[in-house]
Amino acid sequence: MVTQESFLFCRDESPILKLHLIDDSLWQTTTKPIIKKWRVEDLSTLKEKASDDPLTPVNSEPLTSIHGRPGLVKHHILNNRRHILTKDDIGNVQLWDITSTHMVEDFGIVPIEEKSEQLFEMVSIPNWFSLDTKTGSITVHLDNPQCFNAEAYANDAGLSVTQNDETIINFGEKVISALFRNWLKGHKLKPPVQPSQLPTLVFNRSLVGTNPSAKLASVSPKSSAKESLEANDKEDGDVPGAAADSKPEKEEEDTPDPSTIVRRDGIDTKPVDDCSYEVEPTTTVIISEETGIVLRTQVAQMTGNEEIPPWVQRCVSLNHYTSGVSQKITFRLLPFDEKDLPKIVSNPKLSAMRIAKIRKLINHVIGKLGIQLPTTSENEKGSVPDEKERKPEETCIEPENYIQILCNNKEVPPEMTLATVKTFMWKSGDELQLFYRRAPAFTSSPLKYAKK
Repeated sequence: MVTQESFLFCRDESPILKLHLIDDSLWQTTTKPIIKKWRVEDLSTLKEKASDDPLTPVNSEPLTSIHGRPGLVKHHILNNRRHILTKDDIGNVQLWDITSTHMVEDFGIVPIEEKSEQLFEMVSIPNWFSLDTKTGSITVHLDNPQCFNAEAYANDAGLSVTQNDETIINFGEKVISALFRNWLKGHKLKPPVQPSQLPTLVFNRSLVGTNPSAKLASVSPKSSAKESLEANDKEDGDVPGAAADSKPEKEEEDTPDPSTIVRRDGIDTKPVDDCSYEVEPTTTVIISEETGIVLRTQVAQMTGNEEIPPWVQRCVSLNHYTSGVSQKITFRLLPFDEKDLPKIVSNPKLSAMRIAKIRKLINHVIGKLGIQLPTTSENEKGSVPDEKERKPEETCIEPENYIQILCNNKEVPPEMTLATVKTFMWKSGDELQLFYRRAPAFTSSPLKYAKK
């Protein structure tokens, strides 16, 4: 500055964040995960190297470049509410499973929007977490009771089930239980802290919990969709086999709306569960309160002595939690053509779990109408003989091949859930209406009823 001469020293394609001069070296950081070292020479040498073009830098390449891990700059949450796409500052796109904190696939440098469209699934699952990549890594926030909003069949949630293929799981409960599994092993249950003293929870690949004083109800991790509720003469009936919410505990005052309470089998201790997620041991868990972080640790480092919010403790130890939304959907189920199939005698207004599959409704129609399903050989011949004429070795066709459920005059796949039908096929704020009929191949055959 004494000579009032200046030179373009170096150039970088990314914004420069910081420069630090040490002896004859200049260290530089940018928004990319690279630290560069440049040589600083005396003024006479710089003059010799300087170009006539003022926009040409004196140094074209750094002496040293130290590469760090690329930071995440963008993310997309996929419809299944388990998988997310991330994009780092180099352009690499990766698919992650947040329930297990594992990377599923590395797609390399591709447009993240295009990959998100390719991975789109027609499923409707409530939001149960929030996510950000502000720190350059994945941070998942779980808030009570919103983190317990989403349920799914275990097989659809990436979990293997050994005993019951209709086991229902709650995403939030399973993830929190996986994060605090080591804590539970080393913990001796203590009296819960009073709400006025409660801390707030956070975890990174990350977890944040708030509102720890919410009312809680009891849940069994092996709840099954086979828990049936008979239709009744009240305004709303329940679809048998489509597990629905039960009533809240009477002892509690100011109990939340019954439709937001998840309560299956009341239990006093956490049973052995063969249906669970496994998270990376290095996943960081943070517990914080409004004044700041009170605990930062890793999954593998938990000993059971850590203080955790009571709502988390009850979830991990006793499977007690409250959902933030109703887990039920009300709808009307009517015949598409009464000349083909009659009305169901009970009230057509029904309710069932959001995750109940259309196959349950098909079974409901067959059961309520007392329909006798054709056998496989009858299906080929196009006739339906009486039960006496059936051969012992003959088997009935699948119910979904005989009865169809329609929404807006379109056939609904048997595997689709009620929530997905309402979101993608009904597309209306009005009460969902579904219709049933026989498959076209059977409409010319006489309708047979099973003998009671």
